[in-house]
Amino acid sequence: MNTCEQIQRALSERMDGGHLSHGTATEVEAHLATCAACQSFRDRSARVRTAVRIRPAEPIPDLTEPIMAAIEKERGKRAPRLLRHGGSVRRLAPRRLPIAVALAAGLVAGSLAVGGPWRSASSGPSAAAAVVRGVQAAASTISSYQAHFSIDERGLSAAIPERNLRMDVAFLSPGRFRIDVHDRTAYPSKAWTPTDLTYIANGTSTFTSGPSGCPSELPPDTCPPTRTAVTRQTRFDVGAPLATDLVLPLATLSSARGLRVLGTGEESGRPTTTVELSFARAAPLLPFLQLGGTWRPFFDQDRVVLTLDRTDWFPQRVTVYPSTSADRRAWELRFGLPVEPASQPILDMQTTSFDSRPPSASRFAIPGGDSPQFGSVSRIANEVGYTPIVPTQIQGLRLTSAVAPPSAGPGVPTSLLTFTRGLSYLVIGQRSAPTGSGLLGPLDARARQITLPGGGIAYVETATGGRGNVLSMHTAATDLFVQTDLPVAQLLSVAASIPVRGLAVSTIGVSP
Repeated sequence: MNTCEQIQRALSERMDGGHLSHGTATEVEAHLATCAACQSFRDRSARVRTAVRIRPAEPIPDLTEPIMAAIEKERGKRAPRLLRHGGSVRRLAPRRLPIAVALAAGLVAGSLAVGGPWRSASSGPSAAAAVVRGVQAAASTISSYQAHFSIDERGLSAAIPERNLRMDVAFLSPGRFRIDVHDRTAYPSKAWTPTDLTYIANGTSTFTSGPSGCPSELPPDTCPPTRTAVTRQTRFDVGAPLATDLVLPLATLSSARGLRVLGTGEESGRPTTTVELSFARAAPLLPFLQLGGTWRPFFDQDRVVLTLDRTDWFPQRVTVYPSTSADRRAWELRFGLPVEPASQPILDMQTTSFDSRPPSASRFAIPGGDSPQFGSVSRIANEVGYTPIVPTQIQGLRLTSAVAPPSAGPGVPTSLLTFTRGLSYLVIGQRSAPTGSGLLGPLDARARQITLPGGGIAYVETATGGRGNVLSMHTAATDLFVQTDLPVAQLLSVAASIPVRGLAVSTIGVSP
């Protein structure tokens, strides 16, 4: 697909609700990034479709009174709590109002917009794409963040049917992020080790501390009673970007595929959007599950309901429900779990406070570690013996770190440049004089070969597991990779501005 006629035909198909293959969608976005004619066609078509959809609304039942009665009844049950936002205090109920109430309000508003009773204006592929665009647009505007979350987990074991934990999250641009999990569960005996965790990222340095997890085949209360904290520390963590989906779900909502918009609503005077996705897709929203400690198992197709504040797109609530898939029963038997009803949440994470004021930089100090080095390209050139490649198009980001990892083993570059703006990041790893014909960077066999605008071969792997979009190029003189949370179209624009032309490789894999 390389002509404007073909691209515009694919655009029309997508606007009509058709599904484009992953490869076709990538080609369309890459073409749009450089073709003004097709951009104009897309914008004109969108305006025409919008005009056709908007018409006088059909009569619908007035549900204002029952909805407001439900809200007042719920408020009457619970005392208020305070939520700080941007230096001001907001008042919220101690638990979010039931999602059904917000969705009912969203459905009524949606019916008025599309002209059909009980059809939400915020459902369908276009609504999901709008959510993705909103999240991506917010990425460069967030420079600081502090929040507290309450985590309720159910089904860990018969002895501990429910646990409660508190999580503190802090972010400070550029590249500083911290998670602290405090287990507040009252355990029946000392055989249980509380899941208290710490994760710090400061530039390319990371620190993780927490008890080792209990093997999944053992009941948690039979694990060794003295599971001391395991600490891992690295100065150059190349393959793992910041786990910042708790601040803004960039990796989770990197694509509209598999995303279902349930509706819109309002909480504490702020507009919200509620979406549904699979647990496997939502994993970046729950990074604490991978940091250590003991957690109940989750099925990949478990249902996740995510409520977002539509003003700044931060996640207000993440609730996990058991999947209704028939395969889940066999999975439950494997883990010794009872049949779990699909209506009962098994994990519920809620924001209890939020503040956009900058946290202290001292919170991101790596215990016992050196301060991160934010060098320049010229200094790195003296260390590695070549001048690292810098794209001419960096999407408004700025260079915030230039380092030379001390040991360039398999898959590790000899130079690493990091460009950031708010939560948006772009990492370029390079190694000169490649010794193999493989690819550099965190890619695997799922990487797809593409031809970049302007020529040259590259290999692309779209965001999975919170890792971001990755592109790798191989030449006779150098290997490099680009890793980013920017949309694929912008990644391709960056890659096309790199002053080398990639060659095809015989095998997909990390170069030795």
